[in-house]
Amino acid sequence: MKSPALLWPRLRSVSRMIAPQQPENSYKVGDRVEHDTHGAGTVIEASKHGAVVLFDRGNRGNFGTGPHLRPSDTPVPRGHDAAECVIRLKRLQKRYGGEIHKTSPVGGHASIYRATVDGEQVTVGIGDDGEPYTYTIKGGRKPLAEPAELVLVNPAHWHGEPIPVRQWYVPDMIPMRQVTLLTGDGGVGKSLLAAQIGAAGAMCVETLGLEPWGGKVIYLGAEDEADEFHRRLADIAKALGGDLSDLHLFRLLPAADMDALLSAPDKHGVMQPTALWLDFADFAESYEPKLIILDTSA
Repeated sequence: MKSPALLWPRLRSVSRMIAPQQPENSYKVGDRVEHDTHGAGTVIEASKHGAVVLFDRGNRGNFGTGPHLRPSDTPVPRGHDAAECVIRLKRLQKRYGGEIHKTSPVGGHASIYRATVDGEQVTVGIGDDGEPYTYTIKGGRKPLAEPAELVLVNPAHWHGEPIPVRQWYVPDMIPMRQVTLLTGDGGVGKSLLAAQIGAAGAMCVETLGLEPWGGKVIYLGAEDEADEFHRRLADIAKALGGDLSDLHLFRLLPAADMDALLSAPDKHGVMQPTALWLDFADFAESYEPKLIILDTSA
């Protein structure tokens, strides 16, 4: 009779041979699944005997086949679609460089490692809210503006459609929603003409044979002081058949005594808005004028 010590390895070998076969994984990449602890998620990797799931909470898990996962009809949150996320990251990668990885240091989503934003090496990712961000250990997370997608138009598709009518502030001279440049030699009266057109629009009257679109006007004057504008606008209002009280739709920013710079280059040579321009733009957005005059454009 053989000793028990010699029988044990053979018995263990037999037990391995009769172990039940593991069922095959039925999920594929892109399937939505549910886990009792982690909630809903999306399968991002699948093999014969398991799946890797990226959960909506940002964590991920590797699961073998079995009762751990079940199908889910929960919609994918914005910014969690793996394919869309990679497409957006590739667009960001073209601008900021770096390498796309399947994980992020602050979540389970794909991200760009070693990207360069404003001269600093950062990680770029898509947050749970669907918005891109940068991340560094020292600075944490910061929002990142996403490049706008190119929208290409085939003019042939316009065939048969009504041609949009152009809107004018001054017919055939100053179009709406466009930049118009008033040029001429120094001292010929460009500022006076601009103020007169703006005043006529604010007073809803004609001037010099022109018919401005009546409504609110904002004038930023970088060359003259408030007293000069006071005199000038009083004369203009009188010439237009009214007085200064008729200019209640006109807003003036005399900027001769301040640094009227509206933009300046940053350390990389990229033009950035100044605090003056940001404040001016905020007011313009709330005031909703028909005409904005910037004097001068230099």
